[in-house]
Order: sequence, then C-alpha cells, then structure tokens
Amino acid sequence: MVSVVLCSLAVLGAGTPTVLGAYGDLDESQDLVERAELDKQAIALSHALADERDGMVEYVAAGRTSRNGAGVTEEQRARVDRQVSEIRETAPVSVRKSLGRLSGIRQEAQAGDGNALEMYEAYTATINSLQDVGTSLARSLPERAAETSGSEAGSGSAGASGTDSVSASGSVPGTSGPSGSGAAYALPDLGSAVQQASAVRGLLRGAFAAGGPQPTLTSEAQRASVREQAALADFGDSAPGSARDTFARTVTGADVRTAERYLAKLTDQPYLSARDRAMNHERIDAALSARIDSMRGVQSSFAAEELKHFERLRDSDVTTLEWYIALVGVCLLLAAGISVQTARSMARPLSVLTRGSRRLAADPTGEEPVVFNGRNDEFAEVVRSLNSLREAVVSVHERAAEAEADNAYLVRHKDGLTAERDRVRGEYAALKKRVDALSGAVHGTFVNLAMRTLGLVERQLGVIEDLEERESDPNRLSTLFKLDHLATRMRRYSENLLLLAGAEHVTASHAGPVPLLDVVRAAISEIERYERVELGTLPPHAQVAGHAADDLSHLVSELLDNATSFSPPDSQVHFSGWLLESGEVMLSVEDEGIGVSGRRLAALNARLSLPEGQDPPVVDAPAPSASGTSSAASSAVGGDRGPEEGLGMGLYVVARLAARHGLRVQLRERRGGAGITAIVAVPAALLPSRP
Repeated sequence: MVSVVLCSLAVLGAGTPTVLGAYGDLDESQDLVERAELDKQAIALSHALADERDGMVEYVAAGRTSRNGAGVTEEQRARVDRQVSEIRETAPVSVRKSLGRLSGIRQEAQAGDGNALEMYEAYTATINSLQDVGTSLARSLPERAAETSGSEAGSGSAGASGTDSVSASGSVPGTSGPSGSGAAYALPDLGSAVQQASAVRGLLRGAFAAGGPQPTLTSEAQRASVREQAALADFGDSAPGSARDTFARTVTGADVRTAERYLAKLTDQPYLSARDRAMNHERIDAALSARIDSMRGVQSSFAAEELKHFERLRDSDVTTLEWYIALVGVCLLLAAGISVQTARSMARPLSVLTRGSRRLAADPTGEEPVVFNGRNDEFAEVVRSLNSLREAVVSVHERAAEAEADNAYLVRHKDGLTAERDRVRGEYAALKKRVDALSGAVHGTFVNLAMRTLGLVERQLGVIEDLEERESDPNRLSTLFKLDHLATRMRRYSENLLLLAGAEHVTASHAGPVPLLDVVRAAISEIERYERVELGTLPPHAQVAGHAADDLSHLVSELLDNATSFSPPDSQVHFSGWLLESGEVMLSVEDEGIGVSGRRLAALNARLSLPEGQDPPVVDAPAPSASGTSSAASSAVGGDRGPEEGLGMGLYVVARLAARHGLRVQLRERRGGAGITAIVAVPAALLPSRP
C-alpha cells in the first residue's frame, strides 16, 4: 500500500511542474493577445492623429485660416475622440497621460500663439507614445512566440525571389531577417517609417500654406524624409521575407512613384525654391497621401496578422494544457495499477536474484551461471541479463589478453612508423615550397612577356604611323594601313593577356572627355572584319570620361570581334546606342548567328555579373573558321558546351573591364530572327555633360 501511495505521489510530483508550466505559457500567450489588440488600436489611432496633425500644421502655418475652418473636419476630430475613448482604459499610464494633453494641444492650435513647428512637435510627441506600445511588444516578445512567428514567415516566403534592402518605393530584396524573427520585430520600424512619411506630408502642407521658402518647416521635412529612409532600411533588415514581399507588392504603382519624385524634388534642399512653390500643391498632396495610405494598409495588415498569430498561439497553449492534464491522469492510473502488480510479484524472486548476483559479483569468470526456474517474467529477464553480463565479462577478459599482445606488437613498431611519418612530412613541405616558387615565377614571366610584347607593339605602331605620315604612294600607304591595323589588334591581344594574368596596364588617360563616336570608331578599328560593322545612330554630343574611354573602346571591340567572327561572313553586325531617362547610355551589338540555348545564355549572363568569381579561360588551339556556326556569345567559350563551362577569353575580358568601371553587360536573344544581341549599359557617372 505504501508503494502505491509513493508511486502516485511521484507521478503527481513529476507531472505538476509540466502542468504549471503549460498554464504559465497560456497566461503569457493571453497577455500577448491583449497587448497585440492594444497595439492594433494604437496603430489606428496614430494614423488618425497623424492626419489631424497634418491638418493642424497646415492650419497654423496659413495664419489659422483654412478651408476646413479649424484645420480638420468635425468628422476627423470625432473619429480621433472615439478611438481615444476605446484605447484609454487598456493603454499604459504614459499613453493615457499623453492622450490627456490632446485637448490642450487642440486649443493651442486653434486659438494660441504657437507656430506650426511647435504644433507639429506637440502632436508628434503624442503619436510617438502610441508607437511605444508596439515597440514594447516587440522587445518583450518571448522566444517561443518569436520562433513560431519566424517559422511561419519563412514558410510563407519560400518561393519569393529576393533583392538586398527596402528601397524608398518599398521594393524589398531577398535578404532574410534575423533568424527566428517575425513581423512583430519589424512593426516598430515600419510604424516609424509611416509616421515619418506622414510628417513629411504635413510639414510640406504647412510650408506651401505659409508661402515663401519656409526653411524651418522644409528643413524639418527633409530630416523626416531621411528618418523615413532609415526606418525602411531597418525594416528591410529585421522583417522576414514574406513581410518584405507584401510591402513591395502593396507600396508600388504610379502614385507611389509620382510621390517619390515629388519627395526627391521638395526635400533635396532645406527650403522651397520658386520652382517648388509653383508646383501643383493639390497633386502633390494627393500623391503623398496615396503613398501613405498604402504604407498604412501594410502596417495595419501586419498588426492584424500578428494578432491572429498570438491568438493561434493561445489556442495551442489551451490544447497543450488539456493534453498535459489528461496525460498526468492516465499516468497516475497506470502507476497505481502497475505498482500493485509489481509489489505482489516482487518478493519471491528477490532472494534468487540476491544470491546469484552476489556470487557472480565475487568471481564472474570462475562461477557457473545463475539458474532461475520461475515463470518467464521480468525477473527471468534480469537473470538472463546477469548471465549475459557474466558472458560479456568473460569475453572482455579474453579480449584484454589479446589487446595486451597487440599492444606489445604496436609498441615495437611505433618508432619506425614515427620516423616514416616525419620523412613524408618533410618531403611534402619541400615539394609545396617548390610548387609555390614555380607558380610565382611563371606568373611573373607571363606578365613580363606580355608587357614586353605590348611595349614592342606600341613602338611598332609609332614607327608605322611615322611611315604613314611620310608615304605618298597609295599602294605602300595601303600596306602600311594594313600593318597598322594588325598592330592595333596585337595591342588589344596583349592587353587581354595582362587581364588574364590579373595585372593592370597603366597608361596615361585622356586629359578630358572623349566623344562617344570616337570611342566607337576606335573599337571598330581594332577588329579584323571592321568593314562588316554597320554603325547606327548614337546619342548626339555624348562623351565618355577620359579615364574610361580606352577600356570602353576595348570592351566594345571584343563584342564586335565575337559578333563578326561567329556570324555568316556576308552578314552585317549592327552597332547602335541610345540615351535613357536615367542618364545612362545603352550600346547594342547585334549579329545574325544561330544563337545559343536559353540555359546557356542564362549561365553566361550570370557569370558576366560576377567577374571576380570566374577563373581565367582555358584557351584551346584555334579551329578553322566556319560560316555562321555560332553566335557572339558562344564564340567566347568555343561553342555551346553547357552551363558548366566558364567564360571564354572574349567575354572574360569584357566582364573584367565592365567590373572596373561599373558597366553592365548582358546577352539577349535577337528579336525577329536568329542571333545574339549584346547590351552594354554605360552609367551616367562616366558620361560628363558637354560644356
């Protein structure tokens, strides 16, 4: 009877902490639900209060005269008052105190003598106290709730493609947030961004309403815009992938892009210029309001999702507590029944086990196994275990004797093996040192020979140009031109060798900008089949920075050389360029070859975007030329050999030159027929404006 009571007490003692822990988790999850509901109400109130603040700032800045009479409509004021009454009872003390000052702020805005900036700061302090509700929730989020939220967010964004940070337009790159973080961690950052976006709108309203440059309000709007961008960046770092994707899909569109252009113009300097003041104020306000509404919608949806998540967590804790209580009850019944049966069947075999175990413990190798004639129950299993243990001890004694013999053998041969190991290590170190020395010597020799060849080619070009100036015979002059063309191609090949060796060819850059047309003509002159290049239209008066002109010409010549070499000999290679709205210049090299597969094209573009991660190409022996057997892209690698192949020499040089100056190169299928089009994007930084 005593054993039954003790077993029952043991089960209760083991199960009670688990039940109490489950009850504590339930209490904690219920608190999270209540705080999430409060945060949802605080977000809605902060939105309404921000609209009232913007209207009041405009009203005060305009000299306390407005189309709405008192800065905001009665409907807006009533909505704010209703939301304040709903949140007042459950809000923290600091929030209640801040909301209690709201009536005084309104009276000061309507009949006081404070300026617009003071009204902005007073309203903003109240809004910030509401945002502290969400910040407090995120900081005190328990680990189990954060891990669950993070796993749900991760599963929701498994198929999303990424980009690197949250841009001003809300585009979200594919970088993940911190491990185990849910949307609750990112809500304060998003709320700060929404509040700052609304602040920019209100300050700009006040600046427009007051008239003039308004450096005070405009500079504050400029700082609010910077804080918004910082908050969006923090949101991109802390938010999970699904939250960033939702933001990117929602905060987008023509209105958002228009609002961002207005923000860029109006906050680029700490005052409003005459041109800024002449803009359509209503159109600006409508665009900014549309963008803010999109951001608020995302924030509200995130708060609602977090509330649902905590409610699911609470329901799960309720289920867990019920299961634990049921499990403890079942275990209590089982323990009572088993202890009764065990006590009845334990007394008889104990004496057999006690005597046999003592005998085996005294001399397991010299005693016979224990004999048990009872029924086949747990005591018989114990006897079998004792006999198995005896057999194991006997086996261990035998293996110990064998191990002692093996140990003696190993000790005798240990010194010989140690000496052999030291000899092999010495040979390895000597061979490694020799290989390193040979590698450095080969690399230096390669670079030295390339530099010598390049120097000789430069001298050869100088001699040929001198002969061309003094020659008047047309036939000889034609021959000199051919030699000049061959030497120019040799110079390009020598520069390619230096790029393959990882060395830089330092030459004096041009003193000033070089016309883009001259750069293209120089590139055409460096290829063998220059007469097949058809030069199309180029942006008028476009110029290239002097330090990048030679490298851009070299890059274009490699693309033209590939296009002419691997397209039908009777076809033309088309070269053209155009100017983009962003200030960049796009250059196009289009051939009429048979093209390459889509998978191969994607692999080439991926490698062109990461030149530093590519090994120098293996240059095979030149093959006989064929008419139209490849394209510009496939020529760089000796044919379409699959995505496992690296870049060929031509595209490898193109990738290295593009990375040096921030150029972007991409290969595309030619529209309207077979062939490849190579696109080169020249950034605006390399295109100085014409004086």
